[in-house]
Formats: sequence, structure tokens, C-alpha cells
Amino acid sequence: MAALDLLAPILVGVSATVLAVAVTAGVAPALRGGVGAALLLWFAALLTAGVAGAFTGARPLLVGLGAATPLLAAAIATAVWPVLRTGLDGVPLSSLIAVHVVRGFGALFVLLYAGGRMSGPFGPVAGWGDVAAAATAPLAAWAAARATPSWRGLALGWNTLAVADLIVAVGLGITSAPGSPLRLFEGGPGTTVMGNLPWVLIPTFIVPLLILIHVAVFRRLRLRRPAPSARPVVHHGARLDPRVRA
Repeated sequence: MAALDLLAPILVGVSATVLAVAVTAGVAPALRGGVGAALLLWFAALLTAGVAGAFTGARPLLVGLGAATPLLAAAIATAVWPVLRTGLDGVPLSSLIAVHVVRGFGALFVLLYAGGRMSGPFGPVAGWGDVAAAATAPLAAWAAARATPSWRGLALGWNTLAVADLIVAVGLGITSAPGSPLRLFEGGPGTTVMGNLPWVLIPTFIVPLLILIHVAVFRRLRLRRPAPSARPVVHHGARLDPRVRA
């Protein structure tokens, strides 16, 4: 498993960077620096706490607090500054979907389970669920980009199942963690490894960003705007303005 321990920091770091860029890409230039700095500070705080061992052992409540804090902060920030709520509207919908290919890191959970370092059902369920979301994201992104006849239904179905996978994974993580007052799955290591670096960055940094992007996709679909690839239409020799991009 030494190779896994070397690969994990790379995949987690790349995934965190890609998602942070996706979240800040649509923010107004005047606020982009502040949002980027906030994400960087939060990542640094998590990294520092992880190095200090703040999340290690049976401390599922601290991991849960680390995951909930950025979501609560985002909810408050978007309520105070509505421009943040519409910021991701400037990012092509296909891009918001495509970034979920980073969830291929779910294969690491399957390997941890196979190596006896993580218990079921969290390992295989969360792992293969993430892999499935990552594998199907390009198809949903392609359909949205090309505005195929069924693109909206495909994007809605994919987004619903992909966010449901995250909710199920969080639930299994809580009910599998040693020391959790809600533990249902006894025996084995549970999800103890998720309190160590770099794994703890997944529930505390990556998952909140994934959820924010899922919410942005739902918002875009609710607005019922055309796909971002909608092109100008020529009618009787006149060039008509394209519809507002999604």
C-alpha cells in the first residue's frame, strides 16, 4: 500500500485545486481574490490541523465540523452578497459538470477497503459511487455543451444521483466512524483513516466544494436556460441574438 500513500496526496491535491478554481472562476473579479484567499486560508487551516493530529483517532465530530463550516460560511456569504450566489452562472454548465471527473479518487477508497484499512460498507459504496459519478460526468457535460434534445433531463438525472452519492457517503462515514454516537457498523477500522492526512481533506474541503457545485448545477437547471453552446440562429438572412447562455 506504499504506492497508494504516495498517490493519494497527489490526487487529493489536484482535485482540491481543480474544484477551487471552478468555484472561483465565475466570481466577479472584484470578489474573486477574496473568495480565493478564503479557500486558501481554509485549506491551510485544515492542513495545519491535520499535521497537528487534530482529526486523528475517534474524532468524527471534528471532521463533521470541518465539513460543515465551509458550507455554512458559503450559505451566509451568498445571503449577504447575492453576487456570489449568481457567480457560478458565468461558468459554462458543461464545465461545472465536467469537473466532477476528479471524483475518480473514489477508487482509492476501494483500494483502502481491499487492503483492510477501511471497513464496509463505506469503502466500496462511497468508492464505486464516486467512480460512477466521475465516469458519467463527461457524457452529461457533453450533452449540455451540445444542447442535445435530452440534455436537460440527462444533466438533472446525473446531478441528482451524483449528489445523492455524496449524501450516502457522508451518512455511511458518520455511522462507520469509531467514537461516533451514531455508529451503526461495528467492527474493523471503520473510517478511522479519514481522520488522517491527506484523506481528511476529502470530507472537509473537497466534498463541500462538490456540494456547492451540485447546488449551482441545480440552480442553472431550475432557471431553465438553454445549454451554454446555444448558437445564433440565422432566419431569412438576419442574424438573431442567441439566447442567454446557461
